[in-house]
Amino acid sequence: MSKLPNPPLVEVIFEIRWNANDKNSLDKFQILLGSMFAELKSDFPKVITLQPDAALPVNAFIGIPTHRFTSETGYPMYQLGPGVLSVNMTNPDYVWESFIEAIKKVTKVFESLSELQGKKITIALKYLDFFKCNFSEIDLADYIKTNFHLTVDAPYLNDSKAKTFSFATMRDVEQGHFTMTMNTGYNNVRGNQIEGIITESNIASEIPFEELTSYIDDKLPMAHEHLGKFFKKMTEGELYASFE
Repeated sequence: MSKLPNPPLVEVIFEIRWNANDKNSLDKFQILLGSMFAELKSDFPKVITLQPDAALPVNAFIGIPTHRFTSETGYPMYQLGPGVLSVNMTNPDYVWESFIEAIKKVTKVFESLSELQGKKITIALKYLDFFKCNFSEIDLADYIKTNFHLTVDAPYLNDSKAKTFSFATMRDVEQGHFTMTMNTGYNNVRGNQIEGIITESNIASEIPFEELTSYIDDKLPMAHEHLGKFFKKMTEGELYASFE
């Protein structure tokens, strides 16, 4: 699949979440952590501990990654915490075919070790994009209307120019629940805070654990395609042409 030469992509994330609130799940997490590293260390040999203080109890990190496992070059990587597993890739390394292969490799091991049979899990595919713009040099409302085809029609705001912006939309699609958020903010680029517009588009679905492999094989590529079409439609025109 072709890749845009100059995409605004910051990071793409595949995520699995499950209920890990009970003591049994937390005890099993410690075993899962070591077992997954042992099974995947040839592809993800580098380990980074994300806990700010190792003395803190593991239940303080439910739903939060505690460890990051990276390839020799840094990406792809996967992160694991009690109740959460993610596979991550950033713009310079991202190609869908490579990313989904990394997902399949990690989730195959996770599926064999996690002991979540009979439970529900939530799967999400997320794309984080950053569009650089200088707010002091543009009319923000006009910029958003021109580039993202999104209009806020509020006559009582005509006398004042917007300095910040936040927007969210959601709906059900075949692959799950689609959400897009747009916010003004900053991106750290080589130590410099660059201002611009941040968007996150994602599709999430709650499924039985036993359907994990079939979802990844069948619906995850469809979710990827849906998000790609949405991105192209959202940025259609001069903005999209600037990525080509």
